[in-house]
Order: sequence, then structure tokens, then C-alpha cells
Amino acid sequence: MRILSVKQKGRSHLIDQQECQDALFIQDRVAVLADGVSHSPYAALGAKTLVQQIGQRLSEPSVIKDLDRHDDHWIKVRFLEWIETITQELISGGPSNHPDDYASTLLAAWLDQGHITLIHCGDGAIFGLPNTGEMTCPVILSYPDQNAYGEVYPASSKKTIERMRVLRVHCQEWKALLLGTDGFTDRYLNGQEALYDAHGLKEVFGFNTNAEFQTFVDDHHYMIADDISAILIQLSQPPILHEQDIHRRTGKPHHMMTFLFIFFCILNLILWILSLSHQFRTDQRIDQLQDQILPLMTISKGGPSNA
Repeated sequence: MRILSVKQKGRSHLIDQQECQDALFIQDRVAVLADGVSHSPYAALGAKTLVQQIGQRLSEPSVIKDLDRHDDHWIKVRFLEWIETITQELISGGPSNHPDDYASTLLAAWLDQGHITLIHCGDGAIFGLPNTGEMTCPVILSYPDQNAYGEVYPASSKKTIERMRVLRVHCQEWKALLLGTDGFTDRYLNGQEALYDAHGLKEVFGFNTNAEFQTFVDDHHYMIADDISAILIQLSQPPILHEQDIHRRTGKPHHMMTFLFIFFCILNLILWILSLSHQFRTDQRIDQLQDQILPLMTISKGGPSNA
């Protein structure tokens, strides 16, 4: 597995000379992404603290095993407990005692035992590229919260327990996964018209380096006002090929062709045996006729006897 990422200020923060309010955490098989809510005065601090502490928890193998053996609701409850604890720590030691002043969204992913679990709170989106062996277009795995574009609720909101999304996907079924804040993903989504620019996003899934990812953002997202962040998780799994794909790619017959080939071989063998049997019976009949005719021919040549 390889994880690529990009994070940069949007035009509004460049003009205002404010810090980027997005935050990333990437370590081994864990990726966490947060987008500080723009109207919160300490959103950058909230997002940074949230991804660091959630990421550190998810980096513990015992924590991952505990999460993976429980159902989605249990995971939601555990994440909500973590978020509430982190928010309380910010209130206790931070510059404000109002939880909404540290508000941010949250996207997280971790890999364990051949599958990836995804967490999505708030806006932004998650995309996946199916592992079919072909460069197909990516699909949307998780839309912005309840498809309510422009409506943001922070991960620390009381609505989180009902609105947090938990997805579990098998690694073999996906070539890559993409998690993005709304500054990155909204360019490809149009909530009012229910449109999705899959072809515009397709290029991202072929990147091999962070530099390629950054160049793409510089070229295609330079007019975006919001901060721009995304994480690309590339999964090194052999493609899932259908029988038609195997036949086309390797030139080898698939199961149906193999069955037909064996069937015709057996049929030809049976016909050959029947032909030999018929020939053998014909030869036997000719020999019998010859044995019956030869005595008659001998009597005929000698003529009638004289007394």
C-alpha cells in the first residue's frame, strides 16, 4: 500500500495571510484528514489536534483489532468518545472554552486484515477506483453529509452519532481510494444538479508521487478559495479479472472453452472406437462368407462324379 497526499492554502487564506485550516496524519496503514470550519476562530488548531490524536490511536494495533471486531454502531460510539475527549482537552488548555471554536470535519481510513475501514464526518467526499484490471472511472463511496452541500457540522457535534458514516471495503475490490476535503472534492461534485465529473478526477488515481499530486492541484485548483487537501491510498492488489478478461489478456481458453475442447476430444475418441469396431465386424463377416463360398467353388470345378 502507498499513501500520497496534498495540502495547501486556498486563495482566501493566501489573500488574508491566514494559516491553512486543513490537517493531515499519515503513518503506515493509517490516514486521517480534517477540515477546520471556516467560521471557527481556532479551527486550524482543532483540525490539527484532532488528526494527530485520532491518528495516534489508530496506529495502535490493539485499537485496530478492537474496532474491527465490533459493528458500525460500536465504532461510531468509540469515535464520538475520542472526539469528545479531544475537544475537552482543547477547552481545558486552549485559548477558548467554547467547543465550536475548534470545529472541524473528519475523514479517516485504516487497513487491517485485507480490508479498509473508512470514517466520514461532515462534508468532503470519498471516492474509489474499482480494481477490474482496466482504467475505469472512479465512483463515489461517500457523498458530503446527507448530500447537503454547504451545510457543515463538526466532528464534535451532537449529530455525529447519527450522521457519521462507517464503510468497510475489501482491498481486493479497489485499486485506490481517495479522501478529500470539500476544497478538493467540490470541484468534481455538483449537489444541485446531481452531477459528478468522474473523468476530471480519473487522472488523480494514476499518480505515483506527491509531486505529481501537487502539480495537478496547482494546475486545476488554483482558483479555489477554500483550503485544498486530499489523501490517495493506492492498494497493491492484483486485479480481479473476469473469464473474458483472462481469455483476452492471456490467450488461454477460459472454463467454458476448456470444457468444449475436452468434450470434442472425447466425442472424437468415441467415434474412432466405433469406426474400428465396425471395421472389425465387417472383416469378420467377409471371412465367414469366404469360408462358406470356397467349398462350393471347389465342388463346382470338379464336376459331377461317375459311378
